[in-house]
Amino acid sequence: MKQGIIILALKKDAYYCGAFNLALSIKYHNPNINITLVSDGGHRRVYDVFKYSMFDNIKEIDKSDYTDKNSMFCPAKAKININKYTPYDNTLYIDADSLVLKDLQPMLDKLVSLDGNFYSQYFATGGLNDSIHYNVWAENKDIWSFFKLKETDKINTVNSSWMFFKKADKFFKKLNDNYNKGFPIEKLKVRWGGTLPDELFIVGTLAQMNINPNSGLDLMFFGNEIDSRNVSQLENDYYAFTLFGGGVGRTTVREKYITWYDRLLFKMLNKYQQEHRFKANVILTDKHVNRW
Repeated sequence: MKQGIIILALKKDAYYCGAFNLALSIKYHNPNINITLVSDGGHRRVYDVFKYSMFDNIKEIDKSDYTDKNSMFCPAKAKININKYTPYDNTLYIDADSLVLKDLQPMLDKLVSLDGNFYSQYFATGGLNDSIHYNVWAENKDIWSFFKLKETDKINTVNSSWMFFKKADKFFKKLNDNYNKGFPIEKLKVRWGGTLPDELFIVGTLAQMNINPNSGLDLMFFGNEIDSRNVSQLENDYYAFTLFGGGVGRTTVREKYITWYDRLLFKMLNKYQQEHRFKANVILTDKHVNRW
């Protein structure tokens, strides 16, 4: 198949529930877009016939692609191996805690037309001695040292809530090699569920391979700050919205947008005469990031 969307759901009900909500939102706006769910099998506990109907394909991920040598759950490893499971020539990966807000086809067409093989949610570019926006995972000196970057090299920071990639690209092999070397977890600036974050390795690998991940498209709304635009304007300006970050205590996403997530799903499910069961707070409170 030439193009489609892949969603990852592992280990926690938050991700099985979120994956259904996301797939529903995609089919609501784009009924003909092909969707593949990559799961460890846990979705079987929470899906009924209607929920299965939102996915065109379901693939079971090999345990070695989401656990370490001690069988510890490592979601970053799953994202880094996601290219193994795509049936598409051109793949859009979206995090399971997201919702699509409008027709995705114009964005997909734009991404396919670009010369590069990998794009993600780009934030900033900077060098070794710069303060770089969204360089949240490690100190510059530790990134440059681990990835063996030259002093003159620059990094592009990204959020991997979405990734677009073309099949058989060398990027993922290099990405896996870097992940398997194992960045020292004690050097992380931010704890991420007690495991290593995929974004750290994506950023370093992009720099090593001199890949620019900036597509010029602002796909995702994060909702971690109150925006002056109303939700109708946000639905017009963005393609998707994510329940970004943690969900225990003070949530990363503002309450206003958590309510918006549920309101959108009530509207979408009403079309199918279905009840909204997988609400935002169910997803937020069960996320991997909440472990630490």
